[in-house]
Amino acid sequence: MDPQGAVTDGDPAPAMAGSSNGVAPESKRSNDNVATAALSQIDVLLARACDLSRQVPTTSARLSHTEGILPPGHGFDAEDAKEGLAKEAALLDHLQKATFHLRSSFALFKSVQDDRCRPYEDKAKSASRQVAEEEAAAQGSERETEAPSDEFEENADHFMSCDEEDAEEEEEEEEAASAVSSPPQDVTDDDDEDPDYAG
Repeated sequence: MDPQGAVTDGDPAPAMAGSSNGVAPESKRSNDNVATAALSQIDVLLARACDLSRQVPTTSARLSHTEGILPPGHGFDAEDAKEGLAKEAALLDHLQKATFHLRSSFALFKSVQDDRCRPYEDKAKSASRQVAEEEAAAQGSERETEAPSDEFEENADHFMSCDEEDAEEEEEEEEAASAVSSPPQDVTDDDDEDPDYAG
């Protein structure tokens, strides 16, 4: 800042609300409406400044409450300060008009910039929305194709268990049939001959 109080290029940026280092939070910097929001806030602040500037009292009005309190000769004499009061009134009028014109200039700037940027911003939003919808549709399609596959695996497991049970039953039936159809075996010893039979 120079000795006159003017802001120079080397001065740090004023801190913004919600930031400790003068930098807007990431969520606000990434917002595509940050420019519109900043200009809208400026308009609100300047509108308030215009309103407050109209409430600034003149010196005579400000000191009117001291009349009758101070002893004669010690109070403010508006007649003696007539020339200074005229300059003060002109300066206040200039500041009020400057504040009004500053607000009007920012409003004009915002209008011109909106007209230039809004079409591209709308196209970008539309494209982003379309991409998001396509991604959502693709994910939904993937989920639909995965669900039948899982169901098929469950059914396959069920069919396999049924086939195994059928195979076991068939094996048991074959063993039972084999036992029934086989002729009885001779349990006598061929070498042991009955002597009576031999004689």
